[in-house]
Amino acid sequence: MAKHELQPEFDASFHDALKSTPSAFELLVVGAHVRIRLPIGKFVIGRHPKACHMIFHHLTVSRQHCGISISAKGVRVTDLNSSNGTLVNGSQIHAKTPMQIGDTLKFGAVLLKLREASTDAEGELTPKTENVEIEDDMGSTLPGFAVDVLFELDD
Repeated sequence: MAKHELQPEFDASFHDALKSTPSAFELLVVGAHVRIRLPIGKFVIGRHPKACHMIFHHLTVSRQHCGISISAKGVRVTDLNSSNGTLVNGSQIHAKTPMQIGDTLKFGAVLLKLREASTDAEGELTPKTENVEIEDDMGSTLPGFAVDVLFELDD
């Protein structure tokens, strides 16, 4: 069975960073109902499995689409001269752009929503169910009911 085009894959350095330096942020992949806990560090998102840390196998995603920088203070994103551009909250970005909790990140057909990472008493991710309403580029509300699925990284 083929993987869902919006189901991300990760390289080994992303796995290692997540184990050693998890951040307080996560991304919800809208449409794939997957949460991605973000580690502290700088990562490339795109389609090329050998050139990116977070890989989306969708033709609308460039080989190296955007860069994302995560620190204890926040998240910044940069377009890497992609074919289809990178949008934060529906606006195309042209420089390093800070993101706030609740902001959306769109590149190609991929739509992500930045959130605070959920934790339980032991510090593990806690699955949640929530209503997700995102505005598309035209200002229309995209209704949807997303069930977060804990995306477990292989050891």
